[in-house]
Amino acid sequence: MKMPQELVIQKLEQQVKTLQYDCAELQKHNDELADRVKKLASRQPVWPKGYQPRRFVPRTPNRHSSERN
Repeated sequence: MKMPQELVIQKLEQQVKTLQYDCAELQKHNDELADRVKKLASRQPVWPKGYQPRRFVPRTPNRHSSERN
């Protein structure tokens, strides 16, 4: 049984409409997320209360440890 040509065209048009709607929703959601990322990326970092960042200083080897061996 073969479907009539008009019915096939109608189903394909319906499918195209649903896909266009889904694409529009995804584009809107993507724009909202891009705005959130831009906002978060451009703000200054906030350190937790009481946190004091320290510069890393490598430890020098203990001079007494090599003399004992």
